[in-house]
Amino acid sequence: MLRESVGARGAVGIGIVVPPQFVAGVVVGTPSTVRVYVDAQVPTEIAQAMAAMIRELAYGARAVMGGRTPQEVFPVRFLDPETAVLGVDRAGDQIPFRARMRPLLAVMVLLMESLALAALIAVEIHTGTITALLVTPARVSDVLGAKAITGTLLALGQVLLVLALTGALADGNVGVLLVATLLGALMATAVGMLTGASGRDFMGTLFYGIAFLIPFIIPAWAVLIPGSGSWVVQVIPSWGVIRAIVGASAEGAGWKELAAPLAYATGWCALLFAAGWWQLRRKGAAL
Repeated sequence: MLRESVGARGAVGIGIVVPPQFVAGVVVGTPSTVRVYVDAQVPTEIAQAMAAMIRELAYGARAVMGGRTPQEVFPVRFLDPETAVLGVDRAGDQIPFRARMRPLLAVMVLLMESLALAALIAVEIHTGTITALLVTPARVSDVLGAKAITGTLLALGQVLLVLALTGALADGNVGVLLVATLLGALMATAVGMLTGASGRDFMGTLFYGIAFLIPFIIPAWAVLIPGSGSWVVQVIPSWGVIRAIVGASAEGAGWKELAAPLAYATGWCALLFAAGWWQLRRKGAAL
């Protein structure tokens, strides 16, 4: 009857048939045959788990009948769950999804600001605006400084507004968030200068911008998934900024805990800013 019920529409997916002498056989150590009927749609792993469960029940019942605890007869010992957790154990202290979304929103704002700055620089180069500026007493360094300051302030203000609206400034370490946001704004400005001066037209600038900035989003997506990011994620320039934002706004971390990510982001900012400054200066000198 049970065999016909397994797999039938509206019936059970797994059935277990235990022989009448099962308990007596367990006590005296006589092997017993237990049949497990599994529907074809049930995964193989579930069927194997059911068979293992029956075997463990037999071990446990035999131990109890002999006056011992089941753990004494099991051939495998498991560590306590608290000592087997890898990384930070957030059981009961999970980071809310809203808090994990903050870095992604901040990175998206920085991405849009970087693309806008790159497009502006490309248009000014193509239309000859920078050439007209260089005819005046303004030097190339003056134009570069104006672009850098304008792009950084715009990106910084927009990201701070997003963090304020999402409650990050009220919940976390404001000083660390300000420094992390400033580093992210400098990084976005540097990439905008680099890609804007590298493309020959709007489509070329857009291609370079997307090629540079799409990887910057990966660490923000990694925050949405519990667990530690792989080393591939941690070598992306934006990882330090995102790690600092998450630590300061959601984990209660301070300067000491976030010194390494901030230093990592500072190094990438200096490298990208030097590359963007050099490329834009070279482009301006060639006009």
